[in-house]
Amino acid sequence: MKNLLLLFLLTVVYLSSFAQTKILFDATKAETAGSADWIIDADLFDLNWNPNAYTGTSNYHSNAQRYPTPAQSGVTATTPETFWQGGISNWAIDCAKKGYTVETLPYTGQITYGNTSNPQDLSNYKVYIVCEPNILFTTAEKTAIMQFVQNGGGLFMVADHTVSDRNGDGDDSPFIWNDLMTNNSVQANPFGISFDLQNFSGISSAMATLPTTDSIKYGTAGTVTQVQWANGTSMTINPSINTTVKAVVYKSGTTPSGNNNVLFAYARYGNGKVAAIGDSSPCDDGTGNTSPNITLYNGYTADASGNHQKLLMNATIWLASSNLSATITPAGPTTFCQGNSVVLNANTGTNYTYQWKLNGTVITGATTSSYSATQTGSYSVTINNSATSAAVNVTVNAAPTASITNSGATTFCVGGSVNLIGTTGTGYAYQWKLNGTSITGATTSNYTATQSGAYTLVTTNSTSCSATSTAINVTANPLPSIPVITRTGNVLNAGAYASYQWYLNGTAITGATSASYTITQNGIYSVKVFNVYNCSSTSNDYSVTNVTSISNNFLTDHLMAIYPNPSLQTINIENIKNTPLYVFIESLDGKVIYEHLVLENNSISVPALPGIYIIKATTKDAVQIEKMIVQ
Repeated sequence: MKNLLLLFLLTVVYLSSFAQTKILFDATKAETAGSADWIIDADLFDLNWNPNAYTGTSNYHSNAQRYPTPAQSGVTATTPETFWQGGISNWAIDCAKKGYTVETLPYTGQITYGNTSNPQDLSNYKVYIVCEPNILFTTAEKTAIMQFVQNGGGLFMVADHTVSDRNGDGDDSPFIWNDLMTNNSVQANPFGISFDLQNFSGISSAMATLPTTDSIKYGTAGTVTQVQWANGTSMTINPSINTTVKAVVYKSGTTPSGNNNVLFAYARYGNGKVAAIGDSSPCDDGTGNTSPNITLYNGYTADASGNHQKLLMNATIWLASSNLSATITPAGPTTFCQGNSVVLNANTGTNYTYQWKLNGTVITGATTSSYSATQTGSYSVTINNSATSAAVNVTVNAAPTASITNSGATTFCVGGSVNLIGTTGTGYAYQWKLNGTSITGATTSNYTATQSGAYTLVTTNSTSCSATSTAINVTANPLPSIPVITRTGNVLNAGAYASYQWYLNGTAITGATSASYTITQNGIYSVKVFNVYNCSSTSNDYSVTNVTSISNNFLTDHLMAIYPNPSLQTINIENIKNTPLYVFIESLDGKVIYEHLVLENNSISVPALPGIYIIKATTKDAVQIEKMIVQ
């Protein structure tokens, strides 16, 4: 009893896995014309085709209805194919045993796709089986069928031999199928399959070499080893048009490889699939319309050692199975710091459409196969508006705040400094950088800058996320060179600098701000000099011990006359005291460029380059210092 209960539960689980998988068998294209009866069930036998359908009490062809009777809910694992009355009822019963829902599109039905007013619109079905059509598909019907496959449907194309027109309209199934594939508004030759215009019979075991994972040759209904044609045709496949197209079995006597003499083929197109067979005899189960005008043969289970049942069901199961899945593959870590991202890649395929979502909400504009995630959340992608991936969780850790303020001026002289203060936070770690290079040991929130350059602060928080502050520029201006005091007579000279301050015994001498200073008393002299940055250096002390009292009058006496001032490349010096003068000329940097003793009543002319010069004239008792400009 327990074993029976377990078997029952397993059967329920198995059948429920196929629930709502609907298969539609077509009956609009004269599938019951002539001696054919390619439907799954009919309750009326009042139909005729010449060339199109019409009803009458004297007619005898099967008039299939939408739902087979009895209801397929009564189908069990042991239900015989005679449960329904149709030439391909065995095929339909096998589908029902798999848990599929089967229906017929009656001769009055419409072949549409995306027409919500049509209850049998192809969008409501997973597989559409057309067994030997004898009426051309209209332009609108061909568009509907192509869109059905393109958007994920499964199409089963069953043809028969050439010159097999059963309703007398001049078109037979090989031509009709080729017309669908080559003359539609969606894409010419989309499947890489074309039906040959042939008529032959025979058994073939020329099976293609395929991997054991192949769903048609090695499907769940069993391994296919042969087929038997009773007046059928072959096909030609073209992998250069559709790279997915494959042959399963070839015509007897041919090499089971290549593109020609194919008896069964299958391919993918867009998001859907197609299967094609070149003979309707393998579909015939030998029962159906009992009119003496119709003769049926059991090709479904009796021919080819039962391989046709395996072949057709393997193909049907493959067509009905979902061929679309959605997966996401991150191109890098899914946990990262603010400001970074991770590219999420969805699986790709022909004519796939995408919609990315964050936390279940559509991301506007995110409709390509990849998405760059920058926010924390749960990301998923839906492909073709039907298959949705498992979610990928992305965690974006917040970055710390990084900024610098300064507690003083950022421009100073060498030897000075400025305190730089970084933003603080719990768990923060710090690294100061100068011109982009880490400063060894500078790992606290503050730093005392003493050098010129661009200072930045890298702050790292407890999640190892970092932020770099905006640079703050510090300028440490150079000091002037340390002046060396020289003495000429009673004149002390400091050299050429931007400005000066002389000191006596450590006290600034009022007004002593020139390059030279005339000493009047003994003591310890020094001079502080400044450069253009107002940075200073101070000389060593200079001791003077041999100065006697000098009248200040002598310091104001004019010993020489300099003219003109400014002058043009010549310095004219006149001795106006009529006493020997010792004259020397210095450049601003303290370099003596001319020395001469000028006697009484004499004048001299000294050629000079343009610039500013210091001219000194001394006697034993007096000094005169002048500035001269040569243009």
